[in-house]
Amino acid sequence: MNKNDIYIARHGLTEWNKIKKIQGQSNNLKLSPEGIAQMQLLGRYLSKVEEKYIVALSPMKRVQESFNIVNKYLKIKKEDVYTINEMKEMSFGSFEGKLKSDIKNHSFFEERKIKKWSTKYPDGESYADLFQRLLNSKLSNIYQKAKETQTAFLIIGHESINRVIPQILTPNRESNEQASKNRQKNNEIIIIKGALKNKLKIPS
Repeated sequence: MNKNDIYIARHGLTEWNKIKKIQGQSNNLKLSPEGIAQMQLLGRYLSKVEEKYIVALSPMKRVQESFNIVNKYLKIKKEDVYTINEMKEMSFGSFEGKLKSDIKNHSFFEERKIKKWSTKYPDGESYADLFQRLLNSKLSNIYQKAKETQTAFLIIGHESINRVIPQILTPNRESNEQASKNRQKNNEIIIIKGALKNKLKIPS
C-alpha cells in the first residue's frame, strides 16, 4: 500500500463514446452496459490496492454514475467525497453532438497541431482554459488534505480534464503541450506515485 498516490480514472463508456460522437458539456448521457462493467472492474481493482481514498469528481452524470458503481466496492464516506464543478468536461463549443468523422477536416485541427494546449475549440475552450478553471478550484486543497492524512487521492473525470489535472497537482513533470496529447481510454487509469506516472488498463 502506497500513501499519497494519485489515481486518475475516466468515466465508463457511454453510447456516444462508442460511436465517436463528441459529448463535452452539452450532453449528460448515462453509461452504456459496457461502461457499467468497466466501472465494476475499476471498483474491484481499487479495493485491492488501497484501504482508503479521498475522492474528487466531476459533477456530470456519467462521472457521478461511475463513482456510485465504484463506491459499491470502496464504501467511501460522504465526507471524503468532493464534487468539483470546475472538473466538468471541456466545452467543445460548436463541435458538441457531432461525429468526429464529420469534423475531422475542419481547419481548427490544422491550427491545433502547432499549439494544442492554447488553441480553443470553435466557441469552446482550450486546455489552457481548463488549467485556469482547475487552478481556481478546490482541487489542490483536497489533494493537500489527502497528503496530510496520508490517504490516496482518487479522481474520476473526463479525458480532456484528466490531461490537465496532473499539471495542477504535479507541475513540472512534463510540458503543457505534451500533457495536452495524453490519451486515456474509458478502461484505463493513470497512477502517479512520487516521480513515476503510469497508465494501465484496468485489470479484469
